[in-house]
Amino acid sequence: MAEPTEDADAHAYGLTPDDLRDWAPFTPVEIHWARTHGLTPSVARQWALEGLHVCDAVRAVALSMTTEDTRRWTAAHFAPSDAVEAAEMDISLDVAIAWREAGFILPDAALLIEDGWTLGEAIAVARVAR
Repeated sequence: MAEPTEDADAHAYGLTPDDLRDWAPFTPVEIHWARTHGLTPSVARQWALEGLHVCDAVRAVALSMTTEDTRRWTAAHFAPSDAVEAAEMDISLDVAIAWREAGFILPDAALLIEDGWTLGEAIAVARVAR
């Protein structure tokens, strides 16, 4: 049986008990988000098996990513969501690995890259800051 809050959320999003069953184990907000962006239950589940929440799955689909894309990143010890963020920022796996080896997590590296920093510049500034 669904929690009272989940029932209220399901009602607020216009979901029926059949919708909740068809979309299990997703929450009402995830179902709404997936539907709004054209994901089917099977596609949402496929991405969930890769470790992506619905919001990241929507982004991955919009970027024409495949589940193999996320597997390459997770094989290199990145989070599945990192693969999506990198794809949005047009950062290759090799570049992400180089920045990580220099001590930068992907979100920070992505921001620095977006701001025009080179890896060498970031390393030099980080050394001075220590």
